[in-house]
Amino acid sequence: MNGDTARIESCVDEDEWLLLENGEPSELELLGPAPRVFDAERVAGGWLITDTVPAEEASVTC
Repeated sequence: MNGDTARIESCVDEDEWLLLENGEPSELELLGPAPRVFDAERVAGGWLITDTVPAEEASVTC
């Protein structure tokens, strides 16, 4: 966090998520946990996510 801006990094495991394609379960490649990175800005009453950042820029490892 830097004043009114912040970078949010976390590990997300989507392996158990159900993805539907035309109402039917879709086959997904199971990749396990992977980094997700977002930039945010402070606004009245909280924080607003303003951008997604490529996973390659993450400092967190999963």
